[in-house]
Amino acid sequence: SWLKFGSWIGGDRDGHPDVTAEVTQKSLKMHREMSGSYLAKLCEDLSETLSFAVERDDIDPELFSILNYWRKDQELNKIVTRHYDEPYRAALLCMARTASILSIGQLRDNFEILEKSLRKSKAYPVFKDSFKPIFEHLDHFGNTTACLDLRQDSAVHEEAVHDLVK
Repeated sequence: SWLKFGSWIGGDRDGHPDVTAEVTQKSLKMHREMSGSYLAKLCEDLSETLSFAVERDDIDPELFSILNYWRKDQELNKIVTRHYDEPYRAALLCMARTASILSIGQLRDNFEILEKSLRKSKAYPVFKDSFKPIFEHLDHFGNTTACLDLRQDSAVHEEAVHDLVK
């Protein structure tokens, strides 16, 4: 993406005594959780519309592989079991639950598998742009809402560089 969002809130250590490593860690966690919450909301909303049953359409076997993988987790297994005949809904609800903990690569891979399966569907013309907001979010933000800019007093940087080149 040609545009990335950044924030210095929680990373402004150049002379601000209250910005500690703990504050920085909380800020990073907040950005990731906000992104995960947004992705989860997109998944939950989409699960309401992509709720058609297996019998009505061809489903990519790779999608069933993901669903079977999620059965290893007790909470996700309940979702998969309840909605197994609606694989898109099951997958999207599982992805909503895991959006805050998966890497950007894992998120993208899972969404690409869902979209690939949907492309084979008779319903594809109706739902072809369904994943566009999700891919746009991943492209612009990744799995965080902003990159954290860390600012530090130059004396701290000089000491670190000095220690590295000893």
